[in-house]
Amino acid sequence: MKQIHSFATKWLNKFLDAKTNYIELVDHYMADDCRALSFTMDMGSSFKNKYKVAAGHTCSLYRIIDQVTDISVLGNAIYSIWRYFNHWAYDAKEIMEPENREWFIIALLRLGELSIRQNNCQPQESQIEPDMSQAHAPKGNHTIELKCQDSKTNPQCNDIGARIINKAAEQGIGAALYLLGEIHEYGILAEKNPDIAFGYYYQSAQRKHEEAYLKVAEGYRTGHGIQKDEDVAVYWYIQAAWAGKAEGQFRCGIALENGIGIMADAQEALSCYLLAAAQNHAGAQYNAAICYHYGKGTEVDMDKALHYYRLSAEGGHSAAQFNLGVCCADGIGMSPNPTEAVRWYTKAAEAGYYKAQVNLAYCYQHGIGVPADIDAALYWYNMAEKQGE
Repeated sequence: MKQIHSFATKWLNKFLDAKTNYIELVDHYMADDCRALSFTMDMGSSFKNKYKVAAGHTCSLYRIIDQVTDISVLGNAIYSIWRYFNHWAYDAKEIMEPENREWFIIALLRLGELSIRQNNCQPQESQIEPDMSQAHAPKGNHTIELKCQDSKTNPQCNDIGARIINKAAEQGIGAALYLLGEIHEYGILAEKNPDIAFGYYYQSAQRKHEEAYLKVAEGYRTGHGIQKDEDVAVYWYIQAAWAGKAEGQFRCGIALENGIGIMADAQEALSCYLLAAAQNHAGAQYNAAICYHYGKGTEVDMDKALHYYRLSAEGGHSAAQFNLGVCCADGIGMSPNPTEAVRWYTKAAEAGYYKAQVNLAYCYQHGIGVPADIDAALYWYNMAEKQGE
C-alpha cells in the first residue's frame, strides 16, 4: 500500500501543478509506474463493469467516487485514461485541459485515500444512539489554516504532501479536505487531532462533499472536535439525508419521531426510516419494525414488523435479534417457535445484549427450545448479572 500511496502522491502533485510540461504526463513514466503496481490497461472495462459508469467521464466519476473501493480497478482506470491521451487523443496536450486534469486529481486523491485506509486499521463506527435535535443553519464560520504540521517535526505528515493537498483545496476539491480530515481523525501520517480533523471536514462539507456532511453532523452531535450543538447537528444530518445518505435519513427519522427540535411527525419519521432501511441500515430497519409493531405513524402490521426485524437482525442489530426472539417464543405474528427464539437470543446474547442473556438463560434453565442445561443457564445469568441486571 505504501507504493500505491507514493504513486498517488507523486502523480497528484504533477497534475495539480499547471506548470507541469504535458510531455512529462503523456510520456511512458506513468505507464511504467502503473505496470510496476500491476495495474492493467483495459480501456476502463473493469471500472465500468464494477461501477456501471464510464471511467473517463469527470462528472460521472465525481458522482460515484465515494463508492469506489477497489484499488486495482481504480488503478486500471487511471492507466487506461492516461493511455487515451498518450495514444488516441487528437492532441496529447488535451491532458492538461482543466476538466481532464480534474479527472486525474479526483481519481488519484481517491487512490491515495484507499491506500491509507487499507494500510491502517480504522476504528469501527460508534453504535447507534437514538438522539437528535433541532435543525437550522450552522452558526459561525469554522475554518482552519490549510497546512499540515511542520515537516521537520512530523515528516510522515509531510509525506502526504501538504503542498499537494493545499493546491487541491484551493481548487475547491472537497475530497482533498475530507482526506485531510481522516488523516487527523485517525492519526494516519499525522498525530490525532479531532479539532483539526473537524475543521477539514467542515470545509469539505461546505464544498458539498457528501461524506463530510455526516462527519460534521456527528461532530456537532457528540462534541467531538467542536462544541456540542445538536441544533446544528440536525442541519447537517438533513443535508446528508437529502444527499441520499442512509445515516442521515435514519437520524432525521429519529428527530421527526421524537419531535426534537422540529415538529413531531410519525408518518414522516417512518418514511425516513424506510428510505434508510432500503439501503440496509440495520438501525433504520429496526426502527421501522418498531413503527409497524406498535402502530407508530402507521397501522399495526406484524407481517411488515417481522420483515424488518428479520432484516435488521440479519444485519447484526442486537435489539432486533432480541425482539425477533421474543416474537418467535411468544408466537407474536407467527406460530410459536422456541428453537428459533433460542437461535436469535443466542446471537444477541453473544453480542452482549443483557436482556437476551436473561431470556437465553431461562430457556436453558427450563429446557425451552433447547435441552435443559443448568451450567449454561448459570453462565448466561452470570453474564447478565455482570452488566448489572
